[in-house]
Amino acid sequence: MSSNESGRANWSNEVKKTYIDLCIEQVHLGNRPGSTLKPAAWKKVVKEFNLKTGLNYDQRQLKNRWDAMRKKYAAWVKLSSLTGIGYNATTHRITMDDERWEEHLKVNPDARVFRTNALQFPEDMVTLFGGRAAWAPSSMSLPDDTSQQSLESHTPSLGEYDTSVDTQHDGGDDIGLEERMNDLRRKRPCLSRNRKETRGDALGSDIQRVITNLEEARKSTAPSIAECFESLNAMVEIEDGSKLYIAALNCFRVKENREIWMLLEKKNVARIEWLKANLGSASS
Repeated sequence: MSSNESGRANWSNEVKKTYIDLCIEQVHLGNRPGSTLKPAAWKKVVKEFNLKTGLNYDQRQLKNRWDAMRKKYAAWVKLSSLTGIGYNATTHRITMDDERWEEHLKVNPDARVFRTNALQFPEDMVTLFGGRAAWAPSSMSLPDDTSQQSLESHTPSLGEYDTSVDTQHDGGDDIGLEERMNDLRRKRPCLSRNRKETRGDALGSDIQRVITNLEEARKSTAPSIAECFESLNAMVEIEDGSKLYIAALNCFRVKENREIWMLLEKKNVARIEWLKANLGSASS
């Protein structure tokens, strides 16, 4: 099997799994800071993938494959979040009547492939893109409202999936029969008291960290002496070398004074009165 120039050739399941496992390895190494891998991680995936498969794909082609999987998984998440849908234990597919399919495909057209196929490698898709597949291969039925409470976990935000990317189409070969996922987000379990307290503590730490960062930013962005000196020279009301001029220069040595001076910008009368009030201490 060889890849074509656009990177749209169908892959065997073995090749797909090789590619997915290489991507998962980089995810576990912390090389997926956002919705895709780091550039250095992609270089490693490209090198190892071509070495293991004997193919000759470049980073753009393998990145397109990633985007296609993410787009397909996003469509599956939307589809599996519907309530009152069925599940075929033989084909491992989500089932519902034709009328409801047509209505859903109007808002989620990328889910059309799942009308006749199931999501391939669901647990791997969860690792790559987030969420939890509660319809594990060992499960033979759709979870009900009661069991769903224990299955609920972090569900990937569909906003994370950029469905505008130019992705390849792999045809039916991309979909297997051994997968199913849960009816996501129908009910969210209540947090225990301890978990609420833990989250409260974490939130308090986050707030304190923000305050600290703001304070540091304030310190680092205080007006400089040069800025205040330039502003002083622009005031025709204060003569160069006068007592007020010298007092201002002495005041500028203190950060808080520089802040006050710049806050009084375009209020020259107030600046002069402020300098007079501080003339004694500023000249000492």
